[in-house]
Amino acid sequence: MEEKDCDICGVKISDGASQVNEHPFKKSTTFLLGNE
Repeated sequence: MEEKDCDICGVKISDGASQVNEHPFKKSTTFLLGNE
């Protein structure tokens, strides 16, 4: 994703996790989802 100037955000469902929609994304972001 470096060539596209994107950030990468790993997403995991767990107790006490931050909500992804509350994160202040500043540029295009790729989401990496786990398979729990």
